[in-house]
Amino acid sequence: MDININDRPIQKLREEAIDRLIMNYSHEKISLDAFERRLDVINQSDQHSVILQQVEDLPLTVDEQYTQTKARAMHSSLYDDAGTEHDSIVSVLSSCERRGNWVLPRVLTLWSVMASNKLDLSDASFSDKTVEIKLNSIMSDDTIYIPPGANLVVRSKNILSSLSSEYSEKLDVNQPTVVISGICALSSVKIKVRRSAKEKWVAFAEQMKQLFN
Repeated sequence: MDININDRPIQKLREEAIDRLIMNYSHEKISLDAFERRLDVINQSDQHSVILQQVEDLPLTVDEQYTQTKARAMHSSLYDDAGTEHDSIVSVLSSCERRGNWVLPRVLTLWSVMASNKLDLSDASFSDKTVEIKLNSIMSDDTIYIPPGANLVVRSKNILSSLSSEYSEKLDVNQPTVVISGICALSSVKIKVRRSAKEKWVAFAEQMKQLFN
């Protein structure tokens, strides 16, 4: 006997609906406009029935080929086994920006002394499911951009500093985790998301479409 849909975890139902949506878009069963419109409803709704309605008329369901292709695509875009165990960035009386497609080490130590730094993880590849950024910021202005969907844990110690976070993604065990630790003294630290979750899913759907066609 099937479980009542309203008794299922809504996050799991949302993930399954998005997978089915991508499956049909990548096989050209629906248009980009329809994909984005339905994706908005799935991401914003907290009603099980509304989420299910967005995909129940679609002809294709997720199959083994999709699951395997998605696993390979997600692993290649998120994780890079060539990453180092530890790396460091030292910025003193200077400005530094790290962005683009780069491999995150398992532990990245950032020394920021009277400096301005931007660390963008939006397109970075993770060398492990959990990466730690040890931010030691003294009289500095630092900004860290977190990938949409990733989990965030902040453990930094602040002394006469301000730390603001615009990040509000829900915990997802299938996504990587970024741990921010260290000491901030007389500094300003901002944690942001450069790209929305919707943009991430649209980009991933386009990637899957290219793989299937």
